[in-house]
Amino acid sequence: SDLDSREKEFNLAKERLENIERQIKSAVILAPTPGTVVYARIDRNRGGGEAVREGVQVRERQELIILPDTTKMRCLVKVQEAQVDKVARNQPAFVTVEAFQGEVFTGRVTSVAPVADSNSGWMTSDRKVYTTNVELDSDNPDGRLRSRMAANVTIMIDTVKNTLPIPLQAVFRDRSVNYVWKQAA
Repeated sequence: SDLDSREKEFNLAKERLENIERQIKSAVILAPTPGTVVYARIDRNRGGGEAVREGVQVRERQELIILPDTTKMRCLVKVQEAQVDKVARNQPAFVTVEAFQGEVFTGRVTSVAPVADSNSGWMTSDRKVYTTNVELDSDNPDGRLRSRMAANVTIMIDTVKNTLPIPLQAVFRDRSVNYVWKQAA
């Protein structure tokens, strides 16, 4: 009976070990593609939340990591309420990134938010902004462009033929007349 008892104890311990090994194998997560792992945030709805890390309790079906696809990049642009009616899907856009001075990337407007950002009026209640997506035309296979890089986006609203383009800062106004200064002899 002692031998029988020890065998049952051994089989029970062996089953527990197999169960733990199976759990460890299930805990290994393999990425479908190579890339940078970004830890997800717990409870993103409240001011960003804290990042998932070792020792933090997680629940079933909770997002643990994010694998951003940086081959196709886009810019999130905040368009002010006074200008949003001029922006529409498929308008061409030009993007410059601070990290790559002098290099211009082309893109297109893919969407304009139908309602203002809910947090846009928190500190400045008189200014409402609409999130506009501009997707870049070219791919980013080498990963030069990175998430959250500072960019300057120019959306082409209209094109007027046979004109000289000038910066808006060069246009002056006197009552109802707009003019520019021209250097002459």
